[in-house]
Amino acid sequence: MLEYIQLIGGLILLLIAGDALVSGAASLAIKFKLSPLLIGLTIIAFGTSAPELFVSLKAAFNEAPGIAIGNVVGSNIANILLVLGLPAIFYSMNADNAEVRKNMKIVLFASLIFAILVLTGNLVWWHGVILFSGIVLFLYTEAKGSHNKRKNGEFDYSEIEGELDAAPKRGWKIALFLIFGLIGLPFGAHFLVEGASHIASDFGISDATIGLTVVALGTSLPELAAVFSSVRRKESDLAIGNILGSNLFNMLAVMGLTALVHDVAVDATILNYDIWIMLGVTVLLLLIILFLKKISRLTGIILSALYFLYIFTLLA
Repeated sequence: MLEYIQLIGGLILLLIAGDALVSGAASLAIKFKLSPLLIGLTIIAFGTSAPELFVSLKAAFNEAPGIAIGNVVGSNIANILLVLGLPAIFYSMNADNAEVRKNMKIVLFASLIFAILVLTGNLVWWHGVILFSGIVLFLYTEAKGSHNKRKNGEFDYSEIEGELDAAPKRGWKIALFLIFGLIGLPFGAHFLVEGASHIASDFGISDATIGLTVVALGTSLPELAAVFSSVRRKESDLAIGNILGSNLFNMLAVMGLTALVHDVAVDATILNYDIWIMLGVTVLLLLIILFLKKISRLTGIILSALYFLYIFTLLA
């Protein structure tokens, strides 16, 4: 019973702390007059990926590499199939946008690099350097592009107003949100990993399977909330952009930082199956964006069904 309390309590704490962190960071970014696009692709994407980061770091140090990498691979699969698919059943998403196409190609390229490194069987510090350098380069490019588009130092933040509705406005509140987020995330990750590891042990399930299913789905909940919020306001570009940014952060920042500080052995099932599923669904999303130019209700049903089929194959 204790392990289930740890798992559920850790997940709830991760979600609350992650939301506090993204709200505080977004408010801070506005105070420094960063562009809405940069905030959406970086601050909000990082905030929704923060649970994955702390879970993977904690799992690596707990000698549970299956959870560390399964969490990232599973979250990327869930983001594309479920987090985009489920909202599309209720709200069709337009994907006919040059920025979306450009960032989709970046995600596919990053996925290929990530997969090549994963297929070595063990992520070590120099793999971490390669991955983390990728996110630094991406952020630099986005920041430079944002700076070039700046007009009179003012931006229209209407695109992300939904994410900022509950954001703190005063300095002390911003600091409080940031502190709570930064303290709550590692504690939430600790409880979640401890609970998941014990449950895996009790049922004879591998750490990788737990990481790919329960942990990955749990840490993808912030992305699901963000996408539902965006598509309800008919902001499809922001919804898809959040997922693309989140997947980039998962591979490059989350696994990059994790591999930098601790070696991560890759489970055989991930090598032989799940990494290929991740690549496959990434290519599928690229084809949907390039040729269908929207994620319709039918496409959403298909994507969601594929996710549940994937989970079934893992647990069967």
